[in-house]
Amino acid sequence: MYKDYYNDVEKLYEIIRNSNEKSDEVFQICKKNNELFGKFFIEFLDFFKVKLDDILYKFRKNNCIELIEKNIIISVLNSLIEDLLNVSGRTLIAEINIKREENLLIGETSKSRYNFFNELLLNDKYKIELLKKYPVLAYLIYTKIFNKLEVISELLERLVRDYAIIKSELNMDFKVIQNINFSSGDTHNGGKSVLIIVTDKGKIVYKPHSLSPEKMFGEIIDFINKKETLKIKVNKIRTIDFNGYGWQEFAEYKSCKNLTEVCNYFYKIGVELAIFHMLGCDDLHYENLIACGENPVFIDLETLLKNNSSDTLYSENLTTVFNQNINDSVLGTMLLPLNVKGSVFDYDMGGISSYGDQKSNFWKSYVIENAGTDEIRLNKKSINIGDSYNKVMLNEEVMEPIDFNQDIHNGFFDCYRLILDNKTDLIKFINLIKNVEVRQVLRATAVYARFLEAATHPSYLTDFKEREMLLSKIRVLNQETTENLKNKNLYEIDALMDNDIPYFTTYLWTNDLVCNNKVKIRNYYNSTLSEILLDRVQSLSEINLKKQLYYIRMSLATTVKDIWKKESLKENSNITYFKNKKSYIECAKELGDLFCETAIWSKDKNTCTWLTQIIAKEDKFELGPLNYSLYEGGGVILFLNTLAKETGESKYSKVSMAGMKGIEEIYLQHSTNQLQPSLFQGIGSLIYIYYSIYSLNDDKDAYSKYIKYLKELSEYDIDKTALDVISGVSGLIIVLLNIYSKEKSELLLTTCDKLGKVLYESLLEDNLNHFTGLSHGYAGFSWALILLGKYVNNNNYLELGKKLIEIENEKFNKDKLNWKDIRTEDKNVDHVLWCHGASGIALSRANLLNCLDDKDTIKIQRDLELAIKKLTSEGFTDELDHSICHGIFGNIDILLKLSQILNDRMLLEQAYKEADKALKYIRTKGIKCGMKKSFDISTFMIGLSGIGYVLLRLHNPRYASVLSLEVLNAEVL
Repeated sequence: MYKDYYNDVEKLYEIIRNSNEKSDEVFQICKKNNELFGKFFIEFLDFFKVKLDDILYKFRKNNCIELIEKNIIISVLNSLIEDLLNVSGRTLIAEINIKREENLLIGETSKSRYNFFNELLLNDKYKIELLKKYPVLAYLIYTKIFNKLEVISELLERLVRDYAIIKSELNMDFKVIQNINFSSGDTHNGGKSVLIIVTDKGKIVYKPHSLSPEKMFGEIIDFINKKETLKIKVNKIRTIDFNGYGWQEFAEYKSCKNLTEVCNYFYKIGVELAIFHMLGCDDLHYENLIACGENPVFIDLETLLKNNSSDTLYSENLTTVFNQNINDSVLGTMLLPLNVKGSVFDYDMGGISSYGDQKSNFWKSYVIENAGTDEIRLNKKSINIGDSYNKVMLNEEVMEPIDFNQDIHNGFFDCYRLILDNKTDLIKFINLIKNVEVRQVLRATAVYARFLEAATHPSYLTDFKEREMLLSKIRVLNQETTENLKNKNLYEIDALMDNDIPYFTTYLWTNDLVCNNKVKIRNYYNSTLSEILLDRVQSLSEINLKKQLYYIRMSLATTVKDIWKKESLKENSNITYFKNKKSYIECAKELGDLFCETAIWSKDKNTCTWLTQIIAKEDKFELGPLNYSLYEGGGVILFLNTLAKETGESKYSKVSMAGMKGIEEIYLQHSTNQLQPSLFQGIGSLIYIYYSIYSLNDDKDAYSKYIKYLKELSEYDIDKTALDVISGVSGLIIVLLNIYSKEKSELLLTTCDKLGKVLYESLLEDNLNHFTGLSHGYAGFSWALILLGKYVNNNNYLELGKKLIEIENEKFNKDKLNWKDIRTEDKNVDHVLWCHGASGIALSRANLLNCLDDKDTIKIQRDLELAIKKLTSEGFTDELDHSICHGIFGNIDILLKLSQILNDRMLLEQAYKEADKALKYIRTKGIKCGMKKSFDISTFMIGLSGIGYVLLRLHNPRYASVLSLEVLNAEVL
């Protein structure tokens, strides 16, 4: 085995010994790369150019196509020196540093010492000695040289042979080849990669692999277009497929001319997304899409179909099933924005994602620093993901996909509906497709690339066995034990030894695996691609259509920046709910049914989760499994559990309890981190949810978990923490005291007192300088302190609470009859919401009516009257969204609670009047959830489940008001 390697190594030594005069092209290229050891490459490039001249001479002699040889030579030489630097750079850097440390470099300056070393590389004897120290490097250099010569020779032979067909099929009557450009993509099967042929009539793309998947996709496009049901026909790229290679027209990046073209583009994206979802294609990232005017062009479909039938599901846990659900959905195509919690990619690779420069802190690459000096070194730095050609432009402005969600929705819906209506014809059509060879990516290309990067370290270039031992570690990444998998590993290592990315293919109607275009592993797959595809077509359904449209909306919402920033809300007329529902309970059940339909179940059906939008640190959404936060995922469980109690329907009970088990498995089972002391975002969420489940169902297991987390909280050593109702201790104190009023547990009271001390002391340290309002401000702090002062008989708490109310009232704006929002200097801001402004302040003051003496209660009543007046007059405008945190349904819930506290029939009547008005709006104009440019978010405080919970309270007001931080009294149900 190693003898063959060394045979090529000896041939490289001969090339060095027999090097001739240097050509001008070689001299100029090496001079350009002088600071990157340019003189090391002179003999290799010179030898290569002599061979390349021979190839070009033969081509020129035997056909009539003109070559601009100088351009081609320079282009190919530049590509070769880049290849050679990639494999040799680390070794040369190591060698110069060794000589510097041993004081073997001559020169007064760092640059002169580098020049001394660079000149040394011109010495044939030294160069051969160096390569004998690193024989693997010598082999790789030799391989790179001859692979590239073979690639050029093969290209030109095929170009001559296919000339007439290319002119006809691609409609390009070219006579001159002006240049040949190598792509920067991976190499396979002997250094082969995509080439761009620049002619006098335009560019042609040459691909050294089968283009039968592209042809198949084009045939499916023809099938879809011929049905004449789409609003706009979808284009296809001209493609010529031969056995093992092919030609394509070049897709030129172009801006749209007008808004109609932009809408057409995104409609076609929706259409093609439906097709790719049907096919199970999974590689449509941003580098594989070109925005060509009103036409999206997919430039790499070699992985059009994926065969996973050989995979063994080593784990059947819920996380694995959740990830598989993503892979099988529209998100798995990679065409949509990809911002998924826990993903190995910390940047958005989605095909239609339109970000500017992105930066990856996880994926890093080597950058050469201090070039041209004897301190030259490699430093691993974060990758900057630059602009690409997938962005849709109009008048030099990027068109954001989320602003054209209706077009994407319509395109996807129309095409999916077409497929459903023509399923039988489509299956017959697929059965007629033959001879399609599809690449199978058995491991992420990034994994292979990391192995190749590691294998260029000098330690692995001294001995072929050492290199092979390193690359063999790829076997242990998976538990691959079958004979077929072991053989596949051998062919992976074989390709990696030659510095190629392994290349595997299979055919549509066979279950064999072809490895590196050389050998075939029989019966590698359990099913054929055709069987998998036909199963996918059969599985398409109305329920799946609804689910995929939902996923599309969730994905698009992750592209919005500054999601808390308020702006005029756009009507989502394609996202209407409650069309045929009249009663509140029917509407709540519709939302419950949505959760039943979209639940992702474990294999044993004991646990489930949902794909949800989770608020990320950068004020953006990311997608992930339902979390335990009461603000987000935990509230979903509360809604479903309450719905199950009210309806008595087992499906809601089953999905809610399985959902809670899913949260435990994914987030709690193996967590060792201390949870945040917060009601809506931390350990308080679990205390509240488990206690609510216990109260609703007399569930003793839930009660024991409530006790577990309460004890955990009581043992916290809290110094500095958030103080507010949502993120901090204020909300915890209020809820725990409300539980105490039922449980009379000393542990609850001592825990509250401990939290109260933190709140009290921290507020004094901050000089009482905070926001107004309930969720993050004075109204929440004062509520917690006064309620706690009452329970533990602490006058300091009571006095500070009253002081905070006085400070908050100093911020009252008499012109607007509302409390100022001091987060902003904008004097026009006038919030009437649970979280900020009059609504939340009304709720806080109402809950303090029975906590103070008569004198202070009079002041509280005055505030309450002002706040209720503002709430009833301005708390239900169309400018507000429908969320419960900062929207109409939150204000409806507050009216329900205020009517109960104050025994006010008029407030109750207005709550139902405003609810009916809001439901009418949702039926006709669509739902508006609580974030900028958001769609139908599923979570609690800003989304559907919160709205559903308020609908349940409208149906039965005896359920606890979460906004009022109360807990359920099971005795009144």
